[in-house]
Amino acid sequence: MICKDFRDVADSYLSDELLTETNHDMIRHMENCGDCRALIGARREIRSRLKTAVTSSPDYKLSEGFDHMLMTRLWFESEQEKPSTAGAWFGLKTLGVAASLLVVAMFGFALFTSFNQSSNAPYLVSGFAENSLVNIAAGDHQHCAIEHELAERPVSLEKGDPRYAGLDNLVRDRLKATLADHKLVEAHACKYKDVQFAHMVMEGPSDTLSVLVAPNDYIDAAVNERISEYSSELYKISSFDVPKNTVYVISELERDRNKKAAEALSGPLKKHFDLNTKTAMAVSYGTAF
Repeated sequence: MICKDFRDVADSYLSDELLTETNHDMIRHMENCGDCRALIGARREIRSRLKTAVTSSPDYKLSEGFDHMLMTRLWFESEQEKPSTAGAWFGLKTLGVAASLLVVAMFGFALFTSFNQSSNAPYLVSGFAENSLVNIAAGDHQHCAIEHELAERPVSLEKGDPRYAGLDNLVRDRLKATLADHKLVEAHACKYKDVQFAHMVMEGPSDTLSVLVAPNDYIDAAVNERISEYSSELYKISSFDVPKNTVYVISELERDRNKKAAEALSGPLKKHFDLNTKTAMAVSYGTAF
């Protein structure tokens, strides 16, 4: 191999795109050519610095909770389409697509920009599509708890979903210590943009807090403990997953206090929905547990 041939494929070598035999030729050439060896070292350094500059830049940094947003957006779009051939295969395929998209998002930032849709509504989280689940939850808080304007009249928690029974008492009791200055003023099932929520409304001296539970079939019983945080111009939003559902805590409180409210609810709500999931499975299969 001569120097010209070496330099023609130097970038391919650094990208590990060459055949094994060609890689061996490159290595042998570098052992005997200091100039080409220095060239590879310089190009490797440039690549490293570019990678560091891009990954550390706030302009290209993925927002907190992006992976969660992607999963919930895929869920919402699948619910909208309702394909007649849906089944276990569709669910597995969709999850596979989601995993692939996350990999692409980490290494190719173009995907993120497709969700980076702006909105004039100050209650929406910027960087997320208006039909993402987090923004639908923010819209429900705004139009139901704040403006009291919904296209459909709310119903009782039990009528919305039997699994919602008792959520009002659970939320009220678990937030007594964290939000001692707030009281539960409303609990119902309401619908916003075709997503039905269990909605518990807490009133404080100068603010309103919503605890919203939305169905999310992508979330199984093995949920993680992470609480995701988002911000819009008006609200702080903390969310976490429970079996088959995602929970949002939305308020004008300080970020830490809003998150503490979510943390206080996380464990109890997971137990509530885990028990309901097991009960439903037992009834379905005619077994006891």
